[in-house]
Amino acid sequence: MNRYTFSLPPLILLCCIILVVTGCSDSGTSAEQDDPPSLPSQLTPAMIDLSYFAGQNVPNDENHMVYKTVEAIAVAGGGLMQVGGLLNTADAFLLFMKSTNQRPEFSNGSWVWSVTVPFGFMKDAGYMQNVTQGEITVSISAKPVTGGIEWEIRYTGLIGDDFLDDFGLIRGFTSDDEMSGEWNFYLPDGGNNPIMVYTWEKTSLTDFTMTMIAAYGGDTVTTVEYEKSGSENWMTFIEGSDITKVYWNESTHSGWIEQQGQRVCYENFQNAACS
Repeated sequence: MNRYTFSLPPLILLCCIILVVTGCSDSGTSAEQDDPPSLPSQLTPAMIDLSYFAGQNVPNDENHMVYKTVEAIAVAGGGLMQVGGLLNTADAFLLFMKSTNQRPEFSNGSWVWSVTVPFGFMKDAGYMQNVTQGEITVSISAKPVTGGIEWEIRYTGLIGDDFLDDFGLIRGFTSDDEMSGEWNFYLPDGGNNPIMVYTWEKTSLTDFTMTMIAAYGGDTVTTVEYEKSGSENWMTFIEGSDITKVYWNESTHSGWIEQQGQRVCYENFQNAACS
């Protein structure tokens, strides 16, 4: 990247916040002008479930090394999306959006929402002071297509020292039932290549898959693939040429980690031979 030298996490935070802002609207999916579609109810409907690890009290010693390593890799994968301060900032935006109670306009086959958020609102709340200043204007367009909605989120305002004028920051698709979809996040000097791609497919609250691909700049690309089926969890963490696979079972407290074709395991949290 050239002049956009600020770190990726604040940018991901900004992109995610803008999208989470869209969580308030009336229901409906018809393309009729009197019946606008719902804005996405959730930015990331399929997430790496880390609640299991938070509920354990396992010693950090040699006998529990495999479990602790699996936990660390799972947390690293979740950290690609759980950027610091995201939830609190999202709550602040949601509060602001609820107060506007606005209805989208229909134009050229798409519904369009537009909102201007004063910097003072975010500064007073203590968020994003080092990322943006001045007013932020965001427009969100929703184009009904077969099976779902195509989205585009355009941004006007400062990011760091750079002013973006009606820039297409986020594009994506959500199915009518929001059980599958994709979000693509962009930078001005990235051309048509997104800096981050998030996809998901759900069959239930506890059965789903998700993939996150993030380009940090240059040739560095990090990919996280995650599948959850009830109490079973599989995750592949790819960073450059390094590939790490982990598995954990929340019911049996067992799992494994695999690197370069070598697998080590644990049972009841303790290191164990792989069966």
